[in-house]
Amino acid sequence: MKNLDKQGDGVLCPMAVVIRDGKVLLGLRNYTPDKWKDISVWTIPGGRSEKGETIGTTLIRETEEEVGITDLKIEKYLGKAPGMKGSDVVLLFRCSTS
Repeated sequence: MKNLDKQGDGVLCPMAVVIRDGKVLLGLRNYTPDKWKDISVWTIPGGRSEKGETIGTTLIRETEEEVGITDLKIEKYLGKAPGMKGSDVVLLFRCSTS
């Protein structure tokens, strides 16, 4: 699948779009003052890749860390979008879980 084996560079941010029974999985992300803002937002799971980590590995790791899913299945690359920080690139993947 496109992009899954690409090495992360600290700029790529894969995100999991998990839809089950017509509902999209969201997690509450808390940003603290030492990050960008002191806010909380609902968002799909995912995050920045670590240097040398593949996009697929990042997506699985971030989804487990953020929402506790341990059986993520990556199904389809959906596209990309700009991230919160100017240099970030968000990669969207349709995923499922049992």
